[in-house]
Amino acid sequence: MVDIERLTPDGWKPSATQAADIHAAVSYAKELCMEEPSTYRVLRNKDLICLVRQQGIIWINASSEVMGETQIEETVSV
Repeated sequence: MVDIERLTPDGWKPSATQAADIHAAVSYAKELCMEEPSTYRVLRNKDLICLVRQQGIIWINASSEVMGETQIEETVSV
């Protein structure tokens, strides 16, 4: 399972769950970010994959296979 959580003042709150497609989950997190600006995180089996913000995606625990050649976006410095 791939989970999407939104950062709130009270901590991370569940926003959505996708079957197993990380790319679909990241795309959906980007849509959520456009609708309600916040930081979202994508997790697979409780492991953090990336953070999605309006400024871009920060890949955390993602292999090049997960990111894919066409899926790589510019990362943001923290």
